[in-house]
Amino acid sequence: MQSLALKLINIHHNYKEIKALQGVNFDLFKGEIHALTGDHRSGKSTLAKIITGDEQKQSGEIYLNGNVINSFTPQSAIAHKIGMVYQEQKIIPSMTAVENIYIGRMPHFYISKKDKQRMNSECETLFKAFSIDINPSCPVHKLTEGERQVIEIARVISLGTEIIIVDEISRRFTPTELNMAFKVLHACKEQGKSVIYITSNIDEIFKISDRVTVLKEGVRRGTESVNSINRSRLINMAYSFVLNIEGKQENDKLLFLNRYDESIIKDLPVGMILLDRVENILLINPAADKALGMKDQKPRNLKELIKIFKENIRNEIIEKIESRELSVWNKISVDNNRFIKLKSYPIFTESGDFAGIDLFIEDISVDYITKEYLLRAEKVASTAELAAGVAHEINNPLGIMQNYIELLKLKKRDEEDISTITQIETELNRIVEIVGSLLSFSRVKNQGKRVLNINLLLDEIVMLLGYKINSKKLIITKKYRERDILITGQENKLKQLFINLIVNAIEAVLDWGKIEIGINKNPGEDSVTISISDDGYGIPEDVRKNIFTPFFSTKMTKTNTGLGLSICQHIAEAHNGLIIFSSIPGKGTSFSVQLPL
Repeated sequence: MQSLALKLINIHHNYKEIKALQGVNFDLFKGEIHALTGDHRSGKSTLAKIITGDEQKQSGEIYLNGNVINSFTPQSAIAHKIGMVYQEQKIIPSMTAVENIYIGRMPHFYISKKDKQRMNSECETLFKAFSIDINPSCPVHKLTEGERQVIEIARVISLGTEIIIVDEISRRFTPTELNMAFKVLHACKEQGKSVIYITSNIDEIFKISDRVTVLKEGVRRGTESVNSINRSRLINMAYSFVLNIEGKQENDKLLFLNRYDESIIKDLPVGMILLDRVENILLINPAADKALGMKDQKPRNLKELIKIFKENIRNEIIEKIESRELSVWNKISVDNNRFIKLKSYPIFTESGDFAGIDLFIEDISVDYITKEYLLRAEKVASTAELAAGVAHEINNPLGIMQNYIELLKLKKRDEEDISTITQIETELNRIVEIVGSLLSFSRVKNQGKRVLNINLLLDEIVMLLGYKINSKKLIITKKYRERDILITGQENKLKQLFINLIVNAIEAVLDWGKIEIGINKNPGEDSVTISISDDGYGIPEDVRKNIFTPFFSTKMTKTNTGLGLSICQHIAEAHNGLIIFSSIPGKGTSFSVQLPL
C-alpha cells in the first residue's frame, strides 16, 4: 500500500462569518496525482493556502510524512519541500528559461560565465529527468504559453519539492499545450513526487489524476479512485462547470469554453441554460430542451423561456434572478405530467461585476411520480423487473462458482483448506439467497426466522469485510456493552443490512479512518440498538431527506445503484425495528438500528 505524504484531519477555517472549510479531511499518497475539485467558493483554494502557509488553520491536525505539523508558513512550507504553481504566471519574458528557474536564487549579483555554465548544466539535467524538451538558453518570450507553464512547474521542481500544488492552470491553454504540463506532472509522479491538482474541469480529472476529492461549501463530499468514478455523478456532485469571462463580444457572450468543453455541456445529464446580463439566452443544452418540452420552440430570452410556467412562478423567478440571488425551486409544474427542479446561479467576473445567469434544470417527473406511487403501493413493477434482470445476470456466474467449489471438495485436502472452502461455500449460498431476495426487495418474507447471537453475527461480518478494512488500514472499535445478546430474525437479511451499513462507513472514511460498532440493550424497552459510526465526510444537509429513497445516491462510483439504504430500511421494518441516523458534515455519521429482543 502507498505511504502517506500528507494528511489533514478535521480542518476548519473561517473568513469572518463565511465558513470556508468545515471539518475537511484530506490525504495525499507519495507518487500520486490527487485532483481537488468543486464549485466556486467550495474551499479548494483555502485548503491549498493552508498547505502552503498562506493561510493558517483555525483548528484541525496536519501530518507531513507521519510527523505532526502545527501549521505552515510560506517559509516552512518551502523548507518542508512543498511548492505551488499558481494560476497566474510569474515569469519574466525578457529572461531565458534557466534565468527564470533560478530567479531569486542567483549565486551572486554578478553572474559569471562559470555560474551560467553550472546553472545551464543543472537545468539541462532537470529538464532531461522530467522529459522537458526546451532549450534552457531560450528567451521566454519566444516560448509558447504551454512551454512557459512548463518553466513555472520546473522552477518549483528545482527547489527539491516533494509535494507540488497546481492551481487551475488550464484556463489559458490549448489541449496540446496543457498536455505538455501533464507530461511533466506524470514524470513527477513516476519519480515519487506527490501532486495536488486543483481544477474545475471534469475532463482534466479523468486525464491526469489517480484520485479525486470533491469539496462543496467547505465540506468534503467524497474521495474516490478516478477509475471507479461515474462521470455524471461526479458532475452532479461537484457542479464543476463554473464559468469564466474571457472577453467581450457584441452581446457580451460568456466565453467559458476554456474551462469546460461545449460538447461536454451538451452531454450533461442536467439541463443547462446560460443567460447574459440582460437575460438573453446564449445557450440551451439538449437536456434542458427535453426537460422543458420546447421541441421546435426557440425562446430568445428569460421571459419567453418561462411563459410555460404559472404566473406566480414566473413572477417569482424573474424577481429572484433580477435580485441576483442563488435560488432553487424544487418542484415546478410544466404541464399535468411533467415536473422540473430549477436552480439559478448568478455569475460574476473576478472583479465582482455581474456577468450573467446559469440555470440548471432537472426533469424530476419520473422521480416525483414514482415517489407518489410508492406511497400507495408496496411494490414497484419497474423495480421488480430491474431486480429480476440483475438476479438473472448474477446467478449464472454464481452457479459456475458453486460448481467449482463442489469440484474442490472432491479432492483430498488438509483441515485448513477444507475450512476455507466451507466458508466460501457458505458465503456463496448466502449471496445466492441475497440475489433471490432482490425479486421481492420491497417485502421481506417472515419465513426462516430463528434465534441469533447479534454479537457473533457482527463479528462474522467484520471478518468477512476484513480485506476492505485492512486495505484502508482502518481502526475498528467494538463497544459491546453486553455479550451474547439474542434476537429473533432472518440471518441473511440481517447480515445484508449490517454489511451495507459497514461498507458505507468504510467508503466514507479516508485511509486510517475510524469506525465504531456498538451494541446496547435498551432498559425497559425490550430491544437492542446496534450503531455503526464513522469519522468520514458526513451527510450534507441538503440530501438527508432522500437517503432512504430508492435509487438515490451521493456516491461517485460507477457500481453504486442507490438501493443500499432503502433495502436496509425495509429489512429493519420487516423485523419490527427501525433505522435512524445522525451526521455532522466533515466529522462523521452514525446509523442506529433498533431491533426487538
